[in-house]
Amino acid sequence: MPFYTKDRFLASLEEFTSLPREKIFLFFGEPFLCEMAAKRVIHRILKDRSNLQIFDGRELDSQLLEEKLTSSFLGKLHIIWIKRLASTSIFTRKMLENPINYLIITTPYLKDEIPDFLQKKAIIVDFSIKATDRQTQISWIKQVINGILKKYNKRITPRAEQALIERIGFNLFLIEQQLELLINYIGEGSSIDEASVEALVPPSKEEMVFKLIEKIVAGNVTDALESLHRVLEQDRQPLAILGILSNELRNLFEARVFCEKFNIFPEKLSFQDFQEDVYPLLEKEKLTYLKGFHPYVIYQIFRRVRYFDIEALKDIHHKLAEADILLKTTQINPIYLLENIVIKWANSIKN
Repeated sequence: MPFYTKDRFLASLEEFTSLPREKIFLFFGEPFLCEMAAKRVIHRILKDRSNLQIFDGRELDSQLLEEKLTSSFLGKLHIIWIKRLASTSIFTRKMLENPINYLIITTPYLKDEIPDFLQKKAIIVDFSIKATDRQTQISWIKQVINGILKKYNKRITPRAEQALIERIGFNLFLIEQQLELLINYIGEGSSIDEASVEALVPPSKEEMVFKLIEKIVAGNVTDALESLHRVLEQDRQPLAILGILSNELRNLFEARVFCEKFNIFPEKLSFQDFQEDVYPLLEKEKLTYLKGFHPYVIYQIFRRVRYFDIEALKDIHHKLAEADILLKTTQINPIYLLENIVIKWANSIKN
């Protein structure tokens, strides 16, 4: 089957009126675009998301993969989604000959050539974008922005859009995260302006880790680990990630101490209540960490802290400090240390 261009394939998805004849899809290159394409295919094929199975390509063996592709699950159609597959050597000609279920493969890179039998069976799309191709990067950033705004029926002013692009750069996961934060911030408003972007979007690409923090606080270990690996795929250094997690922990700890001092229940706070009753108290306190932020940013920290008590935050602090020492003084795999922190933190969430 031919290789599709990015634009041609995404446009062709809109033309699906029935189940696609092809059963295998391979998307490689820019991680956000690969996932976006995969989700659109899934949306077109499945009505019941319980029929979706997701696997880490670094841990999947050929025997299990063949079983998943060629076995019927209670007579239902399934999609097997393999993420972060580095090598196509896991596939054999036999397992792809007549698959019963659909197979989607997404990966930021492939370290070997795609075998001919896979090329003949799969729809293949290269979502790679050169780091030096600024014009193409901006084009895709704007496509992503427009797609999200259309979903929420919102607009963004040209100056606000330019400010958002300048502050974040080509990081589509972070563009999505910060744009959704801005949409929540304007509430019933119809348009995002430049002042909102300047107030809420930090001029640091490391803020993508906030998406990871949101997943941790949601208490879903699988989603949190997935978010961690997205951050790592964006070439963020483990020590830098640990530093941002530590900053978040300090913010949460100070917020929790403040709540207990003034008998505030953050789970019951609306943003309006926070602005009228809590923020004036914060301004009078001699704070170490919760200062210099926009009120809405601090409000989000208060929203997250409702899941933690003092003892849980102390325990997480000790684990972060221990991980920091191990990262700097031993040869322990830093990804293992980060995964361990994320798992323990997500498991500490209060119901």
